[in-house]
Amino acid sequence: MLRGIVFSGTCSRPIHAECAIHQQIRRKLKQMENSHSCNLGRALTALPRKIIGVFRRSSNLDGNFHLANDSEASQVPNPKVPVRRPIPSVPQNTRPSRGLRGLASRIVPSSRRQAWQLAHDQTARIKQLQHDQRVMRKMLTEQHQLLGQLIKSVGDLTPRTELSRSLTTLEGQVVAQAVTLKEEIGSVGATISAVQKRVDSLMDREADAFRSSQELIWSSVFHDTIHGTAWFNNQALAPGRWAVGYPFLYLLYRLLNEMQPKSILELGLGESTKVTSQYAAWKPGVRHQVVEHDQNWCDFFRQRFTLPSSSQVAVLNLVTQEYKEDPAVLRYAGFAEAFGDDTYDLICVDGPFGFQANVYARIDVLDLIPQNLARSFAIIVDDHDRSGERHMANEIQSKLTESGIEYSQSVRKGTKETWLVTSSDLSFFTSM
Repeated sequence: MLRGIVFSGTCSRPIHAECAIHQQIRRKLKQMENSHSCNLGRALTALPRKIIGVFRRSSNLDGNFHLANDSEASQVPNPKVPVRRPIPSVPQNTRPSRGLRGLASRIVPSSRRQAWQLAHDQTARIKQLQHDQRVMRKMLTEQHQLLGQLIKSVGDLTPRTELSRSLTTLEGQVVAQAVTLKEEIGSVGATISAVQKRVDSLMDREADAFRSSQELIWSSVFHDTIHGTAWFNNQALAPGRWAVGYPFLYLLYRLLNEMQPKSILELGLGESTKVTSQYAAWKPGVRHQVVEHDQNWCDFFRQRFTLPSSSQVAVLNLVTQEYKEDPAVLRYAGFAEAFGDDTYDLICVDGPFGFQANVYARIDVLDLIPQNLARSFAIIVDDHDRSGERHMANEIQSKLTESGIEYSQSVRKGTKETWLVTSSDLSFFTSM
C-alpha cells in the first residue's frame, strides 16, 4: 500500500525537497528496470517515507490531492531511512512547480483504487517473473542432470565400443571360417554325391547280377524239371526280356503237368503259348484260348510255330479305360464279352503292355473274377516287379477276399518277378 504522499492544488514543501525526491524516484526506477526479478514491495519500502504516505482524497470537489503534513507523514517510521531534519513548510498559497506536477501526474495515480490496482498488477508481474525464474532454474537443473547422465553414458560407452569392435572382429572371423567350412562341406558333399552314385551303380549292378544268378538257377531247375517229359517235346524257347522268364515257365509247366487244367486262358501270345499249346494238344478235351492285340505278331508267330486246333487266338484291339484313380488304363476292347462265358482253371497274364501304366496294368482279368473262375484255379502274372502289375495283383486279392474265396499266393524272383495265386486246395503250388 502506498502512503504518505498527497498532492493538492498547493504545496507545503520547498523546491529543493522536490529535486531530492525526484532524484530518489529516478534511481529506484532505474534499479527496477535493470532487474526483471526485483521485488516491487521491497523497492517501494526502500523509498523515503516522505513519498510513501497515505493517499487520501481531498474534500474538494475538484478531485485533486494534497500532500500530507509532516505529522501525518512521520506516523509511518522506516528504520532503513535515516531521520531527516524537518523541512520548513511552504505557505498554502504557494503552488508547486510545473515539473513536479508533471512528475506527480505520471508517478501518483489519480485515485486510491488506481494506486491499489497498480500495486496489485506490479505484484502479480513480480510473482509471474519469480515463477518463470523458478521454472527456468528447474529446467536448467534438469538439463544439468541430463548432461551428467549423458556424460556418464559416454563414459560407459567406451568399453562397450571396444567390446563391439571385438565382437565385430570375431564375427568377421566366424563368417570367414563359415565360408571356408561351407566350401569344404560343398567339396565333401560333391565327393559324397559321386561316391553315392558309384555305390548306387554298384548296387544296381549287384542287383542285376543277383537277379541274373536267380534266373540261371530257375533255368537249371526248369530244365531239370522238364527232363523226360511226355508231352513237352519242342523245347526251343527264348525266355527273358519282353517274354516270360524261367520262373514263369517253371510254374506254368508244373501247373500244366500236375494240375492238368481243362480250360486255359492266356493274355498275350508268346513263349508261354508254346508250352501251353503242346499241353493242350497232348491232353484231350482241353480248351486253350489266347488273346492278342497285334495281328502282325500273330502271323509272325504262326510262321515259326504251329498251333494245334485246340488252341485258339483272338485278336482284340487295345483301348484306354478309366479304372478307379487311374484315368487311362490300357486294356483289350470287348474282353469281357469275348471270354465272359467260360470258366477257367488256369489264367496266364502277360499282356497287354504294362510298362507305360500310370497306376494299374493288365486289369482285363479282373472282369472274370470271381464268376469265371473254377473251384480249383491258378493265376500266373508276369512282371510283378512293376507297380502296375502289383496294383493289379492287389485288386485280384481284394476281389477274392470280398467274394469269400480262400487263396494262397507267392512270388518267384529271377530277372523279373512272377506272382502266383491259387485256390486254397492248390496252395502247395505256391511253395514249389
